[in-house]
Formats: sequence, structure tokens, C-alpha cells
Amino acid sequence: KYLPYSLNWISEYGSITWSNQGRDLPDAGVNEAGLVIEEMSLSNHQYPPIGISPRLFQMQWVQYHLDTCSTVEQVIKSASLIFPDGWPWHFFVADKSGNCATLEYIDNCLVVHTGETLPVTALCNSTYEEELRKLNRYKGFGGRKKVDLEDKNIPRFVRAAHMLNAYDPQNCSSSV
Repeated sequence: KYLPYSLNWISEYGSITWSNQGRDLPDAGVNEAGLVIEEMSLSNHQYPPIGISPRLFQMQWVQYHLDTCSTVEQVIKSASLIFPDGWPWHFFVADKSGNCATLEYIDNCLVVHTGETLPVTALCNSTYEEELRKLNRYKGFGGRKKVDLEDKNIPRFVRAAHMLNAYDPQNCSSSV
């Protein structure tokens, strides 16, 4: 049963968003302050129970944060007060200062990885902790398996971590 919370806000920042659902239903976006939010599916998890704090359908949750926040720190603070609801997602957030975080609601609790708890600035479709456990099996990350980027069986997170480690801005013309 939904409690009578009402969320109204005025955008502080304009944003460009991407959606496969339609207008005002963003999957991802960037605002004029340089805040970026991206979602990834995350099965077998639960948002906090209904009745605890205000809730927004997860696409409006993304838009709300793009409209009202300029930093990762602001999103983290807000994410513990205003919860998403709907499909099973988790989120990657970055700002123009280079701060990054993953935000996951696992077993009804907000789990955040940032700074030292975010050794790889990437997110895929498993919990961040699960992705790190898989990564630890590979060379350069504590394990013995070789990372072969030609091997289509190498998990995406492992590929991303390997590519981020191998990136040398002195030898590349673009980080894109």
C-alpha cells in the first residue's frame, strides 16, 4: 500500500537523456552540471519496502537526480531518502570532478561503492561485489586466468577492468 507522499520539484539543471520507453522516462542521462547517471539491470534484488520514505518509479528517480543534483555526493545522500521503485535496476553515477559511485539496493538496503571501495569504475548486470569476485580470478586482478579480449566468453566487467588498467593517456589520442 502506498503512503500519501508527494514529490514535486523544479529542475535546477537541464539534461539530455536516453530512453527506449518514451519522453520523461530516462534510462540514462547527463545534466548541464556534468552529472551522469546510467542504469543496469540487476535481478534478484529488492528496493526498500513500500511505506518507507518517498518513492519514484526508477526512471523518474533518474530524472529527479539529474534535475536536482550536480555531484555524486548529492545523489548518494538523496538515494538514502528517496527510493526508486519498479524494475530491478542498479545505478552508476559520475560527476565532472571524476567522482564515481555505484548505487545498489540489495536486501532492502542501499549499498554504495565509491572511492577505495570502487576499484573498477564500471558496472554490469551483477552486483558490484559479485563482479569483483569474478574479476579476482584473472591475471592482474589476483587470479591466474588470462584476459584475452578476443575471447567472447570473457565477462564484460573483466573486459572493462582490463581496458581501464591498460589505458595510457600518453599513448592514446582519445579515451573514447
